[in-house]
Amino acid sequence: MKMEWKYLPAQDCYVAGNISYCEAPANPGLQTMHIYVPACYMKPDGQVNPEGLHTSGSGVSYTAKTVPVILYNDIGGYSECKPAGLIDRNKEFVEDGFVLVSIGARGRQSVDEKGNPTGKAPAALVDLKAGVRWLRKHQNELPGNYDRIISVGTSAGGAMSSLLGATGNSEYFLPYLKEIGAEMDERDDIYAAQCYCPITDLDHADLAYEWMFQAKAVSTRSARELPVAMDGFHRDLSAGLAKAYPSYINSLSLGAELGPDGRSGSFYTGLMEKVSQSLAKFLQRNVGYAESLVEELNAGTDLICWDGESAGITDLDKYVRVFIGRMKPCPSFDGLSLETFENQEFGTADSPREHFSAATAKIFGQLQDGVLNGAASEDTPAKTAAQETAVPESPIPEKWGISPEMSDRARHFNPLYYLLAPEKESDIAPHYRIRLGSKDADTSFGISYSLYLALQYAGIDADYALVWGLGHCNADYPGEFAAWVESICG
Repeated sequence: MKMEWKYLPAQDCYVAGNISYCEAPANPGLQTMHIYVPACYMKPDGQVNPEGLHTSGSGVSYTAKTVPVILYNDIGGYSECKPAGLIDRNKEFVEDGFVLVSIGARGRQSVDEKGNPTGKAPAALVDLKAGVRWLRKHQNELPGNYDRIISVGTSAGGAMSSLLGATGNSEYFLPYLKEIGAEMDERDDIYAAQCYCPITDLDHADLAYEWMFQAKAVSTRSARELPVAMDGFHRDLSAGLAKAYPSYINSLSLGAELGPDGRSGSFYTGLMEKVSQSLAKFLQRNVGYAESLVEELNAGTDLICWDGESAGITDLDKYVRVFIGRMKPCPSFDGLSLETFENQEFGTADSPREHFSAATAKIFGQLQDGVLNGAASEDTPAKTAAQETAVPESPIPEKWGISPEMSDRARHFNPLYYLLAPEKESDIAPHYRIRLGSKDADTSFGISYSLYLALQYAGIDADYALVWGLGHCNADYPGEFAAWVESICG
């Protein structure tokens, strides 16, 4: 096909925009991509320049046919997204000399011209796969090395990036790809996945959230919303979900375990070491006034230990109370009243919002039956007078069950399923990089850490770190992403 390239002088790059990557799109305005190419790889007439060369500050050089390709998605909250223009979150990729593909995808609220839902799980992932297949089909017409595709996404987009890396060429997605007219004779595996603050493992995310944030009974979603205090029922539900998390983690056999109290074992100490390393790096970068920073962060507590070189944070409950706070109510992902983005993501044509977590349904049902009323309450901190009279954050429905079809759907939307499968079900990307902010309260740290451990279990090169002081964002230090790409591609 003939590409129509436009030169962008401010960015010194060429762009071919609004390219449809499938022949039968359910949402033509969404299922498109923009391709941004640094000018050095192109001729003024829009042809690829085989002599073009980019050399980074560290001395790594790429040609038009060796340069890695960044596949960037702007998915947030499992919403639909159009391909993004060059914005602060992605323009650095072009500035660093990489080919940037900004891809649009369907999302939880997408509908066709008749109002029928088109974007429920796994539609967004299917769209990313279709984009990869289209790029490979047309790679001879484009600058870039399409055996070096690196997916980048944040939040739900980070989850999509982790899934794109874990599900390469999985047969499960073939009927969905065929339905939208994807290039069925091409591959959809990728080389690497950059996952910023991934919101994944949704079928166990409620357990993980309460395990991490159980010390806080008040949630504050944003500065525009009033805080919500849990009533007694939701506090008991929180305790039950938190108590179930260690058994789940231990069942995965990741080589790290959680003690029954959730605050001991190698999984816990390993994660807290990652938190400590995050702070140590921050203090070392600001060593001239590290002591005053430590005093400020401690806020009159003994949260942090610092010896001038290494930092120590060992108490997760204190860390949550003093430093992070709690963002989401309980349960956080599979809402009791089907109020969450994730409930909408797992909706169907007949029911726009659905429950999807068998783990949450089990604990909720036990609480409704009175099974948890004693044990959970004993583990719950004493309530204040305000909490005793708190209004429930959502009506308490009847208990629900999760169908086998929904369980299977949720399982195939979880990268751990592929990474820990006893038999190979997909071609997994050989490189992963996971970054999150040390103040990220959108999901539990346990979600990304278990992903990291599962990658290691599967023999995948995995780089995991928290970035101190940042929240739910593209948490990174300047230049480190480009250095990682060079390290795996150079």
